[in-house]
Amino acid sequence: MPSPAVTVILPVHDGERYLQEAIDSIIHQDLPDWELVVIDNGSVDRTGEICRAAAEHDSRVTVLRLPAPDLVAALNAGLAAARGAFVARMDADDVSLPSRLRLQMSYLDRHPDVVAVGGAVDVVDENGAPVGRVRMPQQDEAIRRALLSGRTAMCHPTVVLRHDAIVRIGGYRVGSYPAEDLDLWMRLSREGLLANLPIPLLRYRRHGSAVSFTHAEEQARRTHQLVSAERRRHGLPPAPLASPPAKWASVTLYHLACAKLALRCGNRAAARRHAREAMQGAPVAALPYAVLIAATLPHAALKLGGVAWTAAHRGRTRASTSWKISA
Repeated sequence: MPSPAVTVILPVHDGERYLQEAIDSIIHQDLPDWELVVIDNGSVDRTGEICRAAAEHDSRVTVLRLPAPDLVAALNAGLAAARGAFVARMDADDVSLPSRLRLQMSYLDRHPDVVAVGGAVDVVDENGAPVGRVRMPQQDEAIRRALLSGRTAMCHPTVVLRHDAIVRIGGYRVGSYPAEDLDLWMRLSREGLLANLPIPLLRYRRHGSAVSFTHAEEQARRTHQLVSAERRRHGLPPAPLASPPAKWASVTLYHLACAKLALRCGNRAAARRHAREAMQGAPVAALPYAVLIAATLPHAALKLGGVAWTAAHRGRTRASTSWKISA
């Protein structure tokens, strides 16, 4: 059997709610030369049944089974099974847009010095309702600056990588979870250039059971370790400690994140909806109320308030030598 152009690696643990839509989004790509490796990562729901049905329906789908949940082990198992010269990442709760693989493969063909390319995402909530569009830095230099500051530089499930490059660095590193993607970008950046397309490639789903909400504190700690180590490698001082994530339930963190993003993107209805949900889980916290008010005020009043806040903030900063804000 000839090797496909690209292998899509999709790890999944108990993903029955969204998995079929994720698989279908790969099957319906307008680039037909792919294989999909689904790694059932110790699921106990209907995930296995959905995977087997997909493999029976389309011979380009292969299913691996791991006995216990371990994301890094699942990703490395997918890499070991991959036959394509390129490897695409995909998550079980997201939806790849139809032209995603074609656009990324075309970009990599035209830019042989790029080892990984991601793109923008259209964020949706747990029910598929739009929240907002997130764009990543496009050029290698901007991506590297973001990595050194601990900011999101590439959205993991949007990325297509050169298979030989990720093999050279040893795949995903054991012990890097739940910041395995950040660790990968840092090591890949030593192999070649990184890039992001300016257009959305994926409907990226946020929900309360996502790792960024269920393991927020652990992820922040691991991110700080990785960023500080990379900064030392470049002769830079350690990264400043970020404020610890609020100790709220993951579903509250999820609604607040959606509310803030929706407000930044001008989706005021979604911002109000998610702010109200966040208020249910954190009734005495100020931030959900602030987002709700900002999403309710007329645009002119909101702009005037922002100008006043900025002026007051600058005055306080000049008056105090002890209060500084890190960029």
